[in-house]
Amino acid sequence: MKPNDLVIIANGWDSLLGIGRIKLSKLPYEYRRELRGIFFDHVRNVIWDSAQEYDNRIRLPTPLAGFDRTLLRIKANTTF
Repeated sequence: MKPNDLVIIANGWDSLLGIGRIKLSKLPYEYRRELRGIFFDHVRNVIWDSAQEYDNRIRLPTPLAGFDRTLLRIKANTTF
């Protein structure tokens, strides 16, 4: 991931928790030992444009087809 890349945090294929942008930082990611085993322990600085609590997640009208991994690079001008 590079600065200004968009990040989508999905809950499965049918709901959205957040949309953000990778923030410029000295390191590409930060290792957070205290998150090991309870969450992803390699994290990135993100500026969140939209963030939802789990109970208020946004249901998507169309599932995110093809989004079956933790990370998925989406090229510019891609349509779903």
